[in-house]
This record gives sequence, C-alpha cells and structure tokens, in this order.
Amino acid sequence: MAAARRRIRAGAAMLLLLALAACVLEVPLRAAFVGGRFGFVLGPGAPRNFFRCLDRMVVSDAAGETVWEIERVHPQLDNCGAWLPLLYGHAPAGMRTLVPPQRLRMDSVYVLQGWTGDNVEGAFVLHRAGRWVSVENLDPHGGAASAVAEAAAAWQRERHRRAFENAQRPQHEIVEGPFEDRPLPAER
Repeated sequence: MAAARRRIRAGAAMLLLLALAACVLEVPLRAAFVGGRFGFVLGPGAPRNFFRCLDRMVVSDAAGETVWEIERVHPQLDNCGAWLPLLYGHAPAGMRTLVPPQRLRMDSVYVLQGWTGDNVEGAFVLHRAGRWVSVENLDPHGGAASAVAEAAAAWQRERHRRAFENAQRPQHEIVEGPFEDRPLPAER
C-alpha cells in the first residue's frame, strides 16, 4: 500500500513538473531601429501585454562569442522597470553590464537570448547599402542562427567552467601584491 502511494506521488510530481515546463513561453524579440538607435523590441507572436523582469540578456556573434551581456543587479527582487525597447549597449535601470558592447559587423549573424522566467530570443543580420543600414530578422531556431545559438551555448559553458575553476583555487594563489612578511594576528 505504501509503495503504491509513493508511485502515485512520484507520478503526480512528474505531471506537475511537466505542466510547469509547459508554462515557459518562447518570447520572440526582433532587432529594429528605435528613434534612430539600434535595439530590440517584441516580435510577432509575443504575448500582447508581456511584462516580465529581464534577468539576463546575451548577444552572441557567429563564432558564439558574447558581444554584449547584461544582467539584473538584484534578481531576487521583483521591482524591475520597463526594459523594452532595449537599446544595444545601454543597460536598463537596475541592470549591469557584464560584457561591454562590441561593434557589430555587417552581414554577420547574431543571436540574442534572454531570460525572464520565459525564454526571450531572436536572431538578426545587419546589412549596409551605401549610407543606409538595414536589419534582417531571422528565425532563431533555423539555419545559421541555430548554429550560432549552439556555438554561443558552448562558449558560455566554457566561460562558466573557467570561472568555477578560478573560484575553486586556494586564496593564496589568487592574492598577489606587495605584502609585509609578518605573522598574522593569531600567530603573534
């Protein structure tokens, strides 16, 4: 009887996890010029009244390297401000820049990935025609954009692995500088 109850509870827990996973939206962003400045706005198919706190946004180039990354300063607080439109290179109030914005190259694919509790994503290419610059939005799950997203994920994993390894090093290996050779207060 107890084993049957455990199986029922485990099944109910699995159904709850699946239901919660199904609640995550894929919110499309598109690159656009907003008031003469390059940035990102909600794309077609986005929820009409979408407003969730942006926790992190990463823009990656064709090699998968991050060309701009921002994150919310206090992710545990829900008092974030409006973040759309998001202008490239300008962290909204309450956010900080982790990777400063790099120059964007023409005819190169870029992928943006953000997290709000939902997945926020997009892909784009900038084209130049004389003095004019145009933006072409791509399907972030198709073609070249998909390959860029995979490369970006691998680059992020490697970056986080290195940061973890650095954090695991003993303190005496990290700290350098001109220190006096004197005993610590407990040794005197």
